[in-house]
Amino acid sequence: LPVGVTREQDPSQTQLIELNEQSMTMKVTGLGDGYSKAVYKTVDVDMRNYEKIKMFIHAEAVDDESSLADDDVTCFIRIGQDYTENYYEYEVPLKVTPWWSSRPYPDNNDNRRLVWPEENNMEVIFDDLVNAKLERNAEINAGNPSVSQTMPYVVTTGNGRTKRKITVVGNPNIAIVKSLMIGVRNPLQKDNVFTKDDDGREKSAEVWVNELRLTDFNEHGGWAAQGSMNVKLADLGNVNVAGSTTQAGFGSIEQSTSQRSMEQTNSVDVAANFELGKLFPKDANVRIPMFMSYSRMAVNPEYNPFDPD
Repeated sequence: LPVGVTREQDPSQTQLIELNEQSMTMKVTGLGDGYSKAVYKTVDVDMRNYEKIKMFIHAEAVDDESSLADDDVTCFIRIGQDYTENYYEYEVPLKVTPWWSSRPYPDNNDNRRLVWPEENNMEVIFDDLVNAKLERNAEINAGNPSVSQTMPYVVTTGNGRTKRKITVVGNPNIAIVKSLMIGVRNPLQKDNVFTKDDDGREKSAEVWVNELRLTDFNEHGGWAAQGSMNVKLADLGNVNVAGSTTQAGFGSIEQSTSQRSMEQTNSVDVAANFELGKLFPKDANVRIPMFMSYSRMAVNPEYNPFDPD
């Protein structure tokens, strides 16, 4: 198990049965230079209420006779509206765990770190993805002919053993995530940003991915208020004023977190009834009723409606 992970017990069973890990193994053989293989899942989720998506990753040779060096293969996750035209991609070079002997090893944190190296941990910060898209859009607006929405735009983050690659294609956004893809890639030798020792040969590897999860929930709450006032001006008339405001992040107790307000709404309503005949002498017996009303609502979305993340 990865460090800090404990399998939960199934409370619905009378016996002590542990729930399965949320894990998957991918085995690739003869993966050509620049090629990748992946698995995918169709989803429907809004990730804007979270700051990160994380996953543990393990890599090893397919058998004890095969050779696989650090950074020979990478693991990537692709998030977007589809798999090829609108997506964010985050890529991690993998450190290899060597094959062990058949002697059992104790389950302690030191041995867990050997199987799940911290350098392999995938920690995607959503702000980094969005900033890469903003940077690309700024290049397009500046007239850079080598940058377009249809071409992959690549940004590297970190350095040394923590180097990562972000790729943006199309106009993805984390507000409407329809697809998740996780895969293994043999980086193209001439474009490998992770190592200078890429030999350009086929690679075979077994990769485990474990506990894909959204983390760092946005705990910024909102507030709402409403008020009303009625003013009676003797027998001349009366004025009613009502107003309300709802800030982004507000939600009632019975609502789920995904149902919280993502916009600021302010409204005001004023209604007045007057009998202007009261301004004339009583003997004139004049009646001039007048009604006036004013209503205004302003909605200020937290996110750009045309670019929702």
